[in-house]
Amino acid sequence: MELLKRCCCCCGDGGQSQDGALLSSGGAGYAALSTRKKNQAGTIEVGGATLSGAGTVLADEHVLQDRAYWEVSIERADRLEAGVASDSHILGSALGDGRTSWALHSTELPRPLATGDVLGVALDQADYPVKIKFTLNGEPVASISGPATECTPIFRLFATSDSVSVNFGDAGPFAHAPGGGFSGLMRSRSIL
Repeated sequence: MELLKRCCCCCGDGGQSQDGALLSSGGAGYAALSTRKKNQAGTIEVGGATLSGAGTVLADEHVLQDRAYWEVSIERADRLEAGVASDSHILGSALGDGRTSWALHSTELPRPLATGDVLGVALDQADYPVKIKFTLNGEPVASISGPATECTPIFRLFATSDSVSVNFGDAGPFAHAPGGGFSGLMRSRSIL
């Protein structure tokens, strides 16, 4: 069992160090931004973990684990939407309708976004009802009921000059790790 605890973050300690910080092995074990699942009508560009321009982009993996966490670091963006969407969500349409997408709009934050801000998204599917908790620089700002269906992280930027970076767990330690059994968004894999 000790070997399992060391080989992946889904066993043993839940991907956390002894002090509760989330660990990141870096590389292919975590989800990434999709270069294909994006709103083609926008000007959105995906460059590794960075999104720039206006439009909508999905992650390349569904959330299959009980508790997943990811962060959006603001480089330049006045408005942003972040959350999760079901497969029936139409890219380019508004986020957060509660039927096909569940998201936080930056206009709902207690203050405008600024360069260097970090928006945390914690999806808890371990208990019913599913909850999505949002933090700004580690401080709780919102909690919404989440989907009762398979979902994928989704991001929407509004201006061609917007730029953010997304950390699913592969870009080093999280700036504001939530603890409580949450880990970065892992890729699905067969253990057979």
